[in-house]
Amino acid sequence: MINQKNFFSKEKRDYTNYFIAGFILLIAATLVFIQNEAQNQNNKLQRDFLLYQETNTYLQKGETEPIIEPLSKLHETYNMDFNISYGLAFSYLNNGNYEAALPMYTKSMDLNPFLVENEDFMYQYALVLSYNEQYEDAITVINQLLTLPIDESFKAEVTKLKDSLSNKKGSTT
Repeated sequence: MINQKNFFSKEKRDYTNYFIAGFILLIAATLVFIQNEAQNQNNKLQRDFLLYQETNTYLQKGETEPIIEPLSKLHETYNMDFNISYGLAFSYLNNGNYEAALPMYTKSMDLNPFLVENEDFMYQYALVLSYNEQYEDAITVINQLLTLPIDESFKAEVTKLKDSLSNKKGSTT
């Protein structure tokens, strides 16, 4: 009987080795999977970054029509990125799609509240609001813009826009 007992304890030890070997294989397979996923994610980020750089090059040239589609695609993935939202807003504005521009300007403002101190952004936002016939909101934005330190010629242009919007607002009530 002693031989049978030794036989059984040896078998138990063999199963322990199989368990340890299986566990090591599981860990190795998991690490390979994680490495592969990380590489795939890295490749996607690199492609997206190159696409963003390309759209930025077009923006710097003042060409906004060809970048609407790529920025929209980037916005699906990186919808909390201010630069993508603002680039899309600006592109919509420059291409006359004021309805699509409005939520992007609003989102840009939500993502970066300091834009209330940016005269170019505030002017663009006021224009988009006015093109969407939200005259009262546009006037509010213009009033904020007029509190900023802006040069006199720009101030005159902004005041002219405000007067025009006040007339439109008065004619719709």
